[in-house]
Amino acid sequence: MDTRYLFIDGGCLRATLKNISERYFGGNPIKIDYDRLRMGHAKAFYYDAIPAIKFGESDEDYLARTKERRDLHNHIASLDAYHVYEGDSRVRRKQVQQKEVDVMIAVDMLTHTFRRNMQRATFIASDLDFKPLLDALVREGMFTHLMYPPEDTNSNLVNAADSRTPLHIAEIIQYLVEDNVYFNDIPRATLANKLNFSIDNMLVMDRNSTVGAVFYYKNSNEHCLVFQDIRNINLYVQISGANINCMANYCADVYGFNLPDSYKDIMV
Repeated sequence: MDTRYLFIDGGCLRATLKNISERYFGGNPIKIDYDRLRMGHAKAFYYDAIPAIKFGESDEDYLARTKERRDLHNHIASLDAYHVYEGDSRVRRKQVQQKEVDVMIAVDMLTHTFRRNMQRATFIASDLDFKPLLDALVREGMFTHLMYPPEDTNSNLVNAADSRTPLHIAEIIQYLVEDNVYFNDIPRATLANKLNFSIDNMLVMDRNSTVGAVFYYKNSNEHCLVFQDIRNINLYVQISGANINCMANYCADVYGFNLPDSYKDIMV
């Protein structure tokens, strides 16, 4: 069996979680189950920077402000097969810049490739600056898998990897710690065989170039959207949920189409 290593750009993962929190969890903090994230990988490497101390900030205030980040790093480092590497964060021209993190990632991924410690590398990242790194890994015969936030990642970086997985809500929810009351608002997507599923009495909410007709019906306290599965013409996708705003975000983030502006009037 191929040995897989996981490399995580902590800044990318934090930004991804923040965006998902704002769109689906009311801006409330969400946490990753890092053991679950590492499943299938022999080792995992996490890279991030501690925020820089501000001008005139006391040591006490600085330690209090960065406590959450440092506690997270300590927690990840305590997990089996995880290794945490911290870079410097400095303020330059009123912008916070991470130092050493990108270099550490590149050195480690290339070193493990040259030594053949791994046969497959999974990389959580979004920065286009990593494209030359992926190109180099591919040229060395390493199979690369990119996990990326689709809204923040250039297609050139995505295409540089051998395979890729977008980190939208449907993907990342499997790695979240389920301790947030907003979990009940996350829509559920299921597949239904057309032979066993009738759309005759459903309302046609919309027609678009991505999935064609979008049907709507209400089942008890849940709203349901139904449309053609673009990967299999014999199947329907059904999205169910109670929170219509989350359902609209889910359609856009996972399936690439927007509900019509009138959806709030229809889904009552």
